[in-house]
Amino acid sequence: MKKFIACLMFFLAVFASPVYSQCTTGNSEVIIQIVPDAWPTETSWTLTDMQGNQIAAGNFIGDTVCVPTSSCLIFTIYDSFGDGIYLPGGYWLYVDGVLVANGAAFGSMAQHQVNCPPGMYCGTPLQLSTGNHTAPYDNTFYVF
Repeated sequence: MKKFIACLMFFLAVFASPVYSQCTTGNSEVIIQIVPDAWPTETSWTLTDMQGNQIAAGNFIGDTVCVPTSSCLIFTIYDSFGDGIYLPGGYWLYVDGVLVANGAAFGSMAQHQVNCPPGMYCGTPLQLSTGNHTAPYDNTFYVF
């Protein structure tokens, strides 16, 4: 029965998704696609900018939003039970049709940064050499 429910949720999420119009010039289309597991109510997500302003939020259904093309985006997905989304479920994040992040068994939370400047997150540190430097952000990440 659990497999049937999981398969049904998968097909509903993939094939019953509404069709959205394209974004206007100067904006990028961000598609958050989620295929839930047998416990869809455990899943939620947020999309924020680099100042922490919430752009969008949702549950296991996902969404499509338009954002200024140069925006630094932080996508965070949560699982209230702490086991992520069981396969064949998962999440996919697309920007202008390009897959930029995806995952499934992520524990309680997974976070992905998109189009953010170097040094803002530990995944994209600034190269540092000897000498004096001024940090561009309060918590800038460097690699020596």
